[in-house]
Amino acid sequence: MKRKIYEAIASHIDARINCNRVGNDEWFYRHGDMISTINDLLPSGSGFDSGSFVGLDDSTGESIVIRTSYHHMNGDGFYCCWSEHTLTVKASLIHGITVDIESDMSGVDIEGMCSPPDDAGEDWQPDDGDLSAELEWLEDSTQDYIVEVFSDVLSSGIEWDEKAERYKLSE
Repeated sequence: MKRKIYEAIASHIDARINCNRVGNDEWFYRHGDMISTINDLLPSGSGFDSGSFVGLDDSTGESIVIRTSYHHMNGDGFYCCWSEHTLTVKASLIHGITVDIESDMSGVDIEGMCSPPDDAGEDWQPDDGDLSAELEWLEDSTQDYIVEVFSDVLSSGIEWDEKAERYKLSE
């Protein structure tokens, strides 16, 4: 059966919660294993170099929590620092899903990154040694990018591959 990634995650999370409630340990763990195969389909690489995973204990059938890290590049194109992100995915009657994001930018060395990217445009304005505006710009643009990537991926179709015993992207 083909369905969207977020639908499969929510279904398995809800089933896992119900199995826990009634004491069905076997299927509780099976649903967790199925979610693990979906984790393999979440963004990995191209900045998401530590992968991404569903927070099983923080998610419900109505709200999916996903954690990821983002590896930032400096103006010279070298990876230089990390930020941590928690996404909360909820159903939307208009858009299918909404994705909210909270970020921890404490691992970002904005001073080491302060040369603007080529496409930064007029928004990038260094501020006489006070780099708080640059950090805010970086956080906003990083969050926008991550939400866009995850919204697209989570809306992709998947199906269960009986032979491989894992989820795969639908064609």
